[in-house]
Amino acid sequence: MARKTPARYDFEVMLRESIESRGMTCYAVGQEAGVHPTIVSRFLAGGGITSSSMSKIVNALNIRYVEVGAVKKKRP
Repeated sequence: MARKTPARYDFEVMLRESIESRGMTCYAVGQEAGVHPTIVSRFLAGGGITSSSMSKIVNALNIRYVEVGAVKKKRP
């Protein structure tokens, strides 16, 4: 089955792709992040994830969130 093209800056899609590109198992990601591997498995299959679990995974994999195209406010 072909994947739908993700939204340009969909954070969940980017996190899934990052995990998959590392070739890590759900067990390995779960162990590294301190979350149950089932949570990782469900997330990679397209299910939801709590912000707490997402934060643990992001931190464990040393993934940084970088804001792109931010609009700077003009000083008065």
